Amino acid sequence: MKILVNAATAIVGGGVQVATSFIADVLKNPHGHEFYFAVSELIAINLKAIVGRVPENMEVINISPARMWKGKISRKRLLRIESDFVPDVVYSIASPSYVKFRRSLEVARFTDPWVTHPNKLATSQLSNYRKLYAKLLAYYKVWALRNVKFFNTQTTTASIGLARRLKLNSDKISVIPNCHNQLFHNTEIFNNRVKSKIVVFVLGFPYPHKNLLIVPQVAEVLLKLAKDFQFIMTMPENSPETSKIFEKAKELNVDRFIKNIGRLTLDECKNEYLKCSVVFLPTLLETFSVTYLEAMAMKRPIVTTDLDFAHDVCKEAAEYFEPLNAVSAANAILKVTNDMDHYQDLVRKGAERLKQFPSPEEKFRAHLTWLEKIVDV
Repeated sequence: MKILVNAATAIVGGGVQVATSFIADVLKNPHGHEFYFAVSELIAINLKAIVGRVPENMEVINISPARMWKGKISRKRLLRIESDFVPDVVYSIASPSYVKFRRSLEVARFTDPWVTHPNKLATSQLSNYRKLYAKLLAYYKVWALRNVKFFNTQTTTASIGLARRLKLNSDKISVIPNCHNQLFHNTEIFNNRVKSKIVVFVLGFPYPHKNLLIVPQVAEVLLKLAKDFQFIMTMPENSPETSKIFEKAKELNVDRFIKNIGRLTLDECKNEYLKCSVVFLPTLLETFSVTYLEAMAMKRPIVTTDLDFAHDVCKEAAEYFEPLNAVSAANAILKVTNDMDHYQDLVRKGAERLKQFPSPEEKFRAHLTWLEKIVDV
């Protein structure tokens, strides 16, 4: 089978990581298939760092095809690649591709929760302009996906939402869960630091739907309970959203309890997991956050929002709190860190839940098997 892997629109975040990992796995073992890769510049850089070379069967698309005007050149280039390579299937690993492929069946990996399962809580955090923009962008993406007949996504929640939004039968969508980087592994269950100081790790970029503005409010509640605590955050230093969070923290007189250490390498991130007592995810909207799996692998309990997408991943391996409710969040943190039996129970449940997710090799094979099944239909 000839497979064109289209990752030209993967320019930031999880899409870059997933595409880089998939292509690296193909280069190790193509399983008898012939591949060609169309990738973004960042993926090419990552691949060179991982495998030490840029493969000959790869073209770098410098401008994202998602860009309405400048992306026109890239869209034409993808059509030329399709014409020259003549694939049996195009796997758009970061979709929409914004291309109507002329000769090939397109299969799309789709992970945008604003399209599949938006909710009022996440929308409430947006300005009126951003609400309109998010709605119009969702419609545009649905339009751009109109020629795709087969998809994969990461959770059942996203699959149900995608089927409803695109009016697809569920058998056209494969649910392939994500997996964590194998660097994140720890054997320690009991955290002695819990007895003295609560260290709350908040890993994430301060997008509005991540709900990180609740952190100063949670700190204010914890302060009233006379607890010794600290929040560790990983926000870019010069971001307006970061400034907004610290302005709120100063207003509530809790800025001394919140430390921002900026973006982290994987090794630095692992060290912060080891230092922390609990991992806090106040997010209001996700398709799949790999932070959940990393926390489980690092034997740290999770405190997160009581929403479908979180239950979809964590099941019983998390302490849930009422979204947007700082008192509920603070109480959840205290419940986990004050009760060592409960703390260790969540850690054990996390370790068991983690076993239900695929290894990197199993995830790669699941993607490949789905493509093989579709082409054989």
